[in-house]
Order: sequence, then C-alpha cells, then structure tokens
Amino acid sequence: MKINITLGDKDILTGYLNIDPTHDVSDLNILTKESLSRDVVKADVRNLDSHVENAECKEIIVNSVSDFLEFEDAIAAIKHWVSKLRHNGKIVMIGSDAHEICKQFLQGDIELPEFNKKIHGDFSEPWDVKMSHFTMESMSELLQSLGLNISKKRIRSDSFIVEGIRP
Repeated sequence: MKINITLGDKDILTGYLNIDPTHDVSDLNILTKESLSRDVVKADVRNLDSHVENAECKEIIVNSVSDFLEFEDAIAAIKHWVSKLRHNGKIVMIGSDAHEICKQFLQGDIELPEFNKKIHGDFSEPWDVKMSHFTMESMSELLQSLGLNISKKRIRSDSFIVEGIRP
C-alpha cells in the first residue's frame, strides 16, 4: 500500500490512497455514502488505523502537513506514520524549512508580508495556520531517532524533502 497525505486536495497521486483532512465531501453519493471522487479520503491524518495496518505501507508521502499540526501532534503523527511502514518502506517528508525562510528574509530576498505568510500560513482557509516548524536537519534527526535510515535530504527553494527508510 502507498499513501499520500496532503492538504487542500492538491497533489493527488494516482496509485496512492490520498488522505486529506480538508477534503470537500460535498460530492458524496447520498445512497452509498461514498465519495464520487474515490481518489481522496477525508480523514484525521494523526491516526490512520482505520485505513492501514501497522507495517503495511511500502511508501508514505507527507506533503506540507506537519506544519499545520501543533508541534506535539506533529511529532506524535510522524511516529504514527513511521509505525505504518513495512521493512524497507519509505516515508517522504516535505515541508517548509524554517531556517531557509528566515535566511531568505534576513538576506532581503522576501519582504515581511511574504515571510509572515510562509511562517504563519496565509489564513485563506480555516485550517491554513502553521503551528509548528521544522528544518531539514531537525526532520532528519527526528526520523533517525525513530529508527529510520535517511536516504535523501535536500532543500528546494524554502522547503525540505527528507526521505527515510525503515530497515
């Protein structure tokens, strides 16, 4: 099984169970109570137990979700997601890199309004408030502390991508 965890119905991937806590369920078939767009499931991303067993996932992609959870919830969710990985399973964590955003601001590459949007969210949706921050290094250290081997880590603009593999 492969899972893609995202926000705002963006970055929906074919061949994955796409989980989005903000998914608009207005497309529900009132007779079957099933989503007409079967590619996306609305669920609490902090607990995937009703969708996947422990050690079942080949790959989990988490795209800019941990930023929108309170820090303690983000740590607990990441631990939970890692528990869903099978041996040699991979988790790909994508998120805003607080260090890179601060560096851009201090170097004058972005103005204060853009800095605030990147750090706090743009408040365009009720959920669009960033409540925790990571860097590439802090995410790498967290995944390593959970027993994963880091296979890839890189910065892309002001975001990090960290891949960890369960031995």
